[in-house]
Amino acid sequence: MPTAVESLESSQFAPAVIAWARTNAGLDVDETVEKFGTSSRHIEKSLLLAWESGAVSPSFSDVKRLSEIFKTPLAVFFLSEPPSTDQKPQDYRTLGSKDHKGLSFKTNLMLRKARLAQDHALALAQSMDVDIKFKLRRYALSDNPTALAGQIRQKLNFAIAEQLKAKKPTNVFDSLRAKIESTGVLVQKSAQSNNFPLEDARAISLVDREPYLIIINNADRDHAQIFSLMHEFSHVLLREAGICNDFEDYVRNRANEIRRIETFCNEFAASFLLPEDDFRSHASTFGNLNGENLGDALDVLSSDFKVSKSAVLRRLLTFRLIAKSQYDEQMAEWESGNKKNLKKKGGRNNPAKTAVAANGPTFTGLTVRAYQQQKISFASVSDYLGIKTKYINALENLLRRT
Repeated sequence: MPTAVESLESSQFAPAVIAWARTNAGLDVDETVEKFGTSSRHIEKSLLLAWESGAVSPSFSDVKRLSEIFKTPLAVFFLSEPPSTDQKPQDYRTLGSKDHKGLSFKTNLMLRKARLAQDHALALAQSMDVDIKFKLRRYALSDNPTALAGQIRQKLNFAIAEQLKAKKPTNVFDSLRAKIESTGVLVQKSAQSNNFPLEDARAISLVDREPYLIIINNADRDHAQIFSLMHEFSHVLLREAGICNDFEDYVRNRANEIRRIETFCNEFAASFLLPEDDFRSHASTFGNLNGENLGDALDVLSSDFKVSKSAVLRRLLTFRLIAKSQYDEQMAEWESGNKKNLKKKGGRNNPAKTAVAANGPTFTGLTVRAYQQQKISFASVSDYLGIKTKYINALENLLRRT
């Protein structure tokens, strides 16, 4: 009588499921073959294609290896057809679109983790009778993004003084993240150890089901992450999910729908973080910016408002405080490689703090409280938050102090 494993090995795995698992992971055939070859067994491209066409059935051990490569549960491969999955957000990338039509394996993995976080957060909230429903109404492209930014600043109770007095950009990000999460949105970051490529996206928003979720690319500079956060929050307010990488376009009345939405979100973020009256007041201290003091103004205004120099430069142009030729010249200088490295440097790792930074205070707090109320296991906390079990006590202590 065959053993359970022998029975599994002799079963026919659905070719469509194998092909789906690969494409869902964001890997092409060559990449899969290369990753497969890092184990003791090597396969040819023709064999993988045969598995996906049904000409040859893989062994159980081969499917286990595919499960590891695609970061997909082994049970999925025993389905008769591919599982239904959430739609990916609308691709609003307008920089490098021809080179980046698809998303990398790391970005697809981050999206899948975010979808799981949505599922877990909803289940945990319901089990503890916690309301995480989004508290703000839906807005439209016909609304004025500048006026809306002012209204949302008031609703979030985010005073300009708090922004200007903050010591570091991370302080502003953390404050805004907490205020946005208080509206019912989860804000997550890619973990420093497995950031997805900036070439893929700077930020992503998911609004097809609640709780809504924003993903920030932690490979980006701290100043840029703040703008990304408010840009994606605008997507949430519009209920228009997006994968975004272009925060430079502010040209109104474009016929292209992608441009219209991205322009609206850029204007909202700029108006929220750089309100006209406060910005003009600070910029006026530098006098006429048509001279050599533009560099000093960019340094100081970027530091004061905790946004990138490119966001400041764009605002100076919007309010006609610099000429278009100055804007173009400075942008060309940055794009030629003279701008400082966009990627932030990694810091010393603290597993508990890293878990909160990656998962966000709301999801982290829901998970730990559910464990404390014995609704989920110790292992589930580790699985949900991506933290080793030996650091969970430290995580609990950290949350008590905050």
